[in-house]
Amino acid sequence: MKKISGLLLVALFAAQVPAAVPAEVPPAIAVIDIGTNSSLFKDAIATEVCVISSYKCPNGKLFMEGPGAANIPVTTNKDLNHGTQMLSVVTMVNPKAKIIPIRIAGMTPNGNLALYSLDDVKAGLDWV
Repeated sequence: MKKISGLLLVALFAAQVPAAVPAEVPPAIAVIDIGTNSSLFKDAIATEVCVISSYKCPNGKLFMEGPGAANIPVTTNKDLNHGTQMLSVVTMVNPKAKIIPIRIAGMTPNGNLALYSLDDVKAGLDWV
């Protein structure tokens, strides 16, 4: 009886395992960061999102979804390159991956990074 119940458990478990995704379907990878120069990755980007609690997204609001949403102005401030660097890592590891950059930090009027909090990170995760 133990052999039969063990086989039944394996059969039930196997029935609940989702089907494998074919290798030709590229993965979508969300990168939650301070923003990016999305024009460098235009062929790899699936969509872009901006969800911030201070200052504004490129559309002048606290939320934006679509082309340019995660884009930050070009700057010489090295502190603002982190998101672009992370997208570069993703494309180097898997050139076929589709990227979803999610911007969680605003920019001050003088071009500095605005403060962001764990609530902003959570808002990015909630979008995913």
